[in-house]
Amino acid sequence: MLCSFDPTTGQFAVLPEELEQCAFTPDGVRLTENGAQEGLYPYDQMVLIRYTESGAQLLSSIPQSYLPTPAQERYNPIQFVDQGATPPHRFFTMFSLPG
Repeated sequence: MLCSFDPTTGQFAVLPEELEQCAFTPDGVRLTENGAQEGLYPYDQMVLIRYTESGAQLLSSIPQSYLPTPAQERYNPIQFVDQGATPPHRFFTMFSLPG
């Protein structure tokens, strides 16, 4: 799931045009559509990647501005990532549009 931050609303959104929102909660990332919960993704089952103009970066912890709660302790992306392996090609192109 791609959650992008919208500075005009101060919220994360998945598909703002479809009224889909995502929120970092104490239990995980919550996906809502039109205000109804559609899914909850626990922190111990995900990796977070921040994408900026500099490229993609695996986050080793959840930024406090996203989630200032004890849920940080459950987030452990290293369990899913081989630190010695080269990132797959898709890691660098996941936000690229064909063209």
